[in-house]
Amino acid sequence: MQKPKRIMTDPDTGKEVKMPKITKGLIRANINNGPALYNLGTYEVQQGNFLDGEKVLSKAWEVEKNPETLLNLSTCYKFNGSSAKAAKALAECIRRWPNFALAYNNLGLINYDNNQFDAAVNNYRTAIKITPDYADAHWNLGLALGLDYFSPSQLFNASIQDFMTEYSWRFKKTNPVALAGTLGTPEWDGSPLGDRKLIILCEQGFGDMIQFMRYAYQFPVANVILHVPEALVPVVKSEYTITHVSTFPHDVWIAMCNLLKYVPVGPGVPYIRIPQYEKLLSNSKPNIGIVWKGSAKHANDKQRSLHYRDFLWLLKYGNVYSLQKDEVTKNAKDILPTKLGTWFDTARYINSMDLVVSVDTSVAHLVGAMGKPVITLIPSNGIDWRWGRYGESTVWYDSMRLCRSRDMVRCEEMVNDFLNNGNKFSN
Repeated sequence: MQKPKRIMTDPDTGKEVKMPKITKGLIRANINNGPALYNLGTYEVQQGNFLDGEKVLSKAWEVEKNPETLLNLSTCYKFNGSSAKAAKALAECIRRWPNFALAYNNLGLINYDNNQFDAAVNNYRTAIKITPDYADAHWNLGLALGLDYFSPSQLFNASIQDFMTEYSWRFKKTNPVALAGTLGTPEWDGSPLGDRKLIILCEQGFGDMIQFMRYAYQFPVANVILHVPEALVPVVKSEYTITHVSTFPHDVWIAMCNLLKYVPVGPGVPYIRIPQYEKLLSNSKPNIGIVWKGSAKHANDKQRSLHYRDFLWLLKYGNVYSLQKDEVTKNAKDILPTKLGTWFDTARYINSMDLVVSVDTSVAHLVGAMGKPVITLIPSNGIDWRWGRYGESTVWYDSMRLCRSRDMVRCEEMVNDFLNNGNKFSN
């Protein structure tokens, strides 16, 4: 949801008021002071106090009808657990103010979270029609189109060009994706490189970097410079030039995910290989690695992450190891520990696993990129664009199967299928 920007300012100094003392004073003087109620409610929303925000903004809406109040009130409803009330408030906002682009965008976000993808696309498009340079709506439309394009058989008529056109707005949205500064060199336009050096700039999270690293390897080694964070260097092909600084001598540049404009997705064959120096784990029983949590900072973490107890049923199938970095598992007595300090450590343990079962996080991408078997648990709502609307296979990784809705009954069927088929997925 797009959060409000307007907040109370001191009428004497014009400076932003950190604590809404003036606002509360105005409300005490007049309980029906609509602007003061709005500003106090907006302040509570900005502080993440959505219950208090809902109470104040509800009163503000009673006193004075304006689109910003209803928009912010819908945000409170959503974060207080009622997407239905949020959608109803936004629909009312659109009915009263049919040219309010933010309301369409926010309603599209609720549609998307509730798997109403066609409605989401329509609302994003309407927001863009009203405000053509509305970067957040373009970005959100890109995510919805990506979800369509990467669905099996591409039944939804999305094109890679449409997806990438909208996805490219990520650098202009409210919370823009960061790149490595202004380079002073041209962005690569897909033309033949010849003798030119192309620097490929990492972006977004580790999962995105691991997923899109495949495209760099489709260029001649002599033409490519990989700009990656130091943490990922151990899993990057050593024959490529690697740098941590964007100022490394080059002729043209491109953001890593934008390579999808010019290079086909291609088969999901392994492209990260880690030598197995010694056997880290026993092979007396199947070794199964688990990852139950992603980054708590992820916008959809509540839908993605689980608890280690949700995986204990795997104990009857083999040795179960934690691939959860920096996660204390001392209370999970039956979950075997691993020593994970770096991505290289994680990759070495993955090499020793027969199977990994993971929530949708960067480790799942690493397992898939290494060509090792992995079952990725996809949340019921807020599905990431790259996994498509439905289906259990993915174009990104041949060795990955998707378990929709984090359905552990279906997951167990997949595990049984894998182990009973000679440690291979049957389809």
